[in-house]
Amino acid sequence: MKDEEWESDCMGGTTRRDFLRLLSAGAATVAWPALSRAAGAAPRPLVFILAGQSNMVGAGKELEDELRKLPPNVEFHSRGKGDGTKREQFMKRFGPEATFAQAISHAFPDRRIVLVKHAKGGTSLLAWAPDWDPEVADRTKNRDAGPLYAPLMALVKKAVGDRDVEYGAVLWMQGERDAGFPAAAKEYGRHFAALIARFRKDLNAPDLPFIYGQVNPPPAYKGRDAVRAAQAATEEAISHTKMVQTDGLSKWQDNLHYDSEGQLELGRRFAKAYLELVGRSGE
Repeated sequence: MKDEEWESDCMGGTTRRDFLRLLSAGAATVAWPALSRAAGAAPRPLVFILAGQSNMVGAGKELEDELRKLPPNVEFHSRGKGDGTKREQFMKRFGPEATFAQAISHAFPDRRIVLVKHAKGGTSLLAWAPDWDPEVADRTKNRDAGPLYAPLMALVKKAVGDRDVEYGAVLWMQGERDAGFPAAAKEYGRHFAALIARFRKDLNAPDLPFIYGQVNPPPAYKGRDAVRAAQAATEEAISHTKMVQTDGLSKWQDNLHYDSEGQLELGRRFAKAYLELVGRSGE
């Protein structure tokens, strides 16, 4: 099945000068929660952005009722799926969000967890470019696929509202489209670095964790090795990034899209990567 078919829509010990310096700098994600709790305030909601193409959209179909229900401290926002604050269940066709939500809820039981998901099948980095250009996107036959970054950020803004939040991480599963176009694959690393930088700038979070799955499409995708190499190099070149291995995840017969168990395991791997990156245990 073609990729495009899977589209979806206390200051304790801290001086006043130090506190003001942290506040003016945007309050580093590690320091601010400690200050908030010491001052008697509730921890800020922890926001995760899930984006990419079809393997983030998800082709999982067999989800147990326990996983379909949102954990008590989790809200889920996705295009066309309401405000995310009700006890609605995850979509019938799911991606990594189901097991990721369970693991993060368990790790942060006292935090409000906000998941914001916007993904679209068959899309390259050129369609996700913050400065989207249809002529450029047409290099991967994505002229009509974008822009995607602006709607994602609008969804994030709507989900957050006027709340003071902490951005936990961007979870990214994408690259198969670029792997199908060797010229685009060669430029993947440069475009990927620009996207990560733009997320961090627009969210005012310079150290925002960026966690992504390494693609493993069939060998027929001529740019496959170039994209995989660029993704591996990104983890070494850009701080606070972490690549999740996807080799071994089970797939449907198309050998491209992860099946139900593959998606469940992908969500677990994303959660494990995040907890390792921030120095927390999932136990």
